[in-house]
This record gives sequence, C-alpha cells and structure tokens, in this order.
Amino acid sequence: MKRLNFLLLFRFFIFLLITILSFYSCTDAQVILPSNIEIGAGKGDLVIKQPTPSGVKHAVWGAMAPPEIKQKVEKAKEDVTISEILSNPNKYHLKTVLVKGEVLAVKHKISRKGNPYTVFALSDGTSAIKIFTFGTPEINRGNRVKVKGIFYKVKYVGRYTFYNEIDATDGWIKRE
Repeated sequence: MKRLNFLLLFRFFIFLLITILSFYSCTDAQVILPSNIEIGAGKGDLVIKQPTPSGVKHAVWGAMAPPEIKQKVEKAKEDVTISEILSNPNKYHLKTVLVKGEVLAVKHKISRKGNPYTVFALSDGTSAIKIFTFGTPEINRGNRVKVKGIFYKVKYVGRYTFYNEIDATDGWIKRE
C-alpha cells in the first residue's frame, strides 16, 4: 500500500514538473545572457563559466533559464557606421549606438501575445543590419532614417536566437 502511494505521488510530481516546464518553454519570455553565461552541453543547460559579482563561481540550470539577468548598457560612440559595428561586434555588444542609412525591407508583425512589432533591414551602402522595435513606425522601403538603440551581438528571445541586431524599443527611429 505504501509503495502504491509512493508511485502515485511520484507520478504526480513528474506530471507537475513536465507541465511547468512545457508551459515555460511555450512563453515569449526574453532572456538576455551576459558574456559569462553560455548554453552548456545538455539541451537547455545554462552554465556560468566565470565568477559573477554575486560570488557564484559555477552553477548550472537545467531546462529552465536563470532568473532575469540584466546588464548595464553602456553608451557607445555616436554616429557609428553599420560596417564598423559588424566588423567588431564584441566592441558594441550591449551598447547604445546611433546609425543611419536606407531602409531595405520592412516587416510589420504581431507577436503571439498580440504585441505589434517591426523588423527592418538598414543599409549604409556597404553593409546592412537588422533593426527591431515594438510598435509600427511610419517607415517604408527606400526611406533614409536614423536609429538609436542597443546593439546585440547575440540576443535570446524565448526559443529564438538573433544575431547582430539593434533593438530600438528604448531608443528611437527618425526619418531624415
């Protein structure tokens, strides 16, 4: 009888754990990992490789992401060219940048949560970079614009990974 109760209780906890993990993996949560954290060998493992300011020397999270980790965003040199950013992405990672160029392609979309957002390519004539912002700015292909935002060499949003992108959500987009 005790063994039967134990098995039922064990199955219940496994079911509960699977339910929680599957709910978490379906959310649109945004996780931005600092440079001292990377995805480990196991699926979904996040590993801290170096000591952190809180003193944690090495930790592994299983299928769940760590608590929200925010890094200080530094201000970069104003009026940076897109070519300069893409040739040295480590230098500009998590820094506020100001770029200008011609809009190549615009996509207005709506997230699964119902939030409108816009993604477009911006070219300085030699290179192009992807720009992301929530909302629907009034821009069209061929417009010349200035964009102020945070450059991400790598950005994790839910189950998606984005590379070399400027997030202008907290910045601005202005037509010239």
